Amino acid sequence: MGIQARVAWEILFGKTGVLEEPEVKYGDSERLDLLSARELFDLLQKVQEKLQEKGYDVSIDKADGPISPEPQTLHISKDYRILIDCLGLKEITLRPLLRAVFILFLRHPEGIRIKEKQAYREELLDIYAHIFPNLDPDICRERIDRLIAPGQNAFSENLSHLNRALTSILGPDASPYQVYGSNGRPRRILLDPVYVVWE
Repeated sequence: MGIQARVAWEILFGKTGVLEEPEVKYGDSERLDLLSARELFDLLQKVQEKLQEKGYDVSIDKADGPISPEPQTLHISKDYRILIDCLGLKEITLRPLLRAVFILFLRHPEGIRIKEKQAYREELLDIYAHIFPNLDPDICRERIDRLIAPGQNAFSENLSHLNRALTSILGPDASPYQVYGSNGRPRRILLDPVYVVWE
């Protein structure tokens, strides 16, 4: 999470409740990394109220709408088609490899460290084989091995492609479904798992 979240955490749960530069990191970084988008929005609203009590003008123009869009439920079929609740069920169409990566991250809401990508080889193979059932198994293995090859950037590049594809499909409502995370820490989809229905 960014500095704003850590400041918010310090105001609400710090010892003094005063904005000052601490000698240590703001709040509990592990807890901050696990916050869902909705929890973070609620946390920032509480901070806004607390600052208003102290006499600060922190009004937000309501015309700008909420900080984060209310997520729609995803429905994942047995063959890993991705459908979203918006005006009925709309399919999110992604290339097979991007869809496999997306499904992998949905299966792991706790997040995945890029340096540990090879640990997910068999799971990725299984997902990709279900998405692309008629693909030659050797080609399937070759593509997944290339995706998670040590010392290569294919996995990170595919995460970037995935996020861009989701923005292209969903526009400003894409953020809850995209993969976020800083270097060295688990990357994860911010969408709360309650918004994912597996068939």
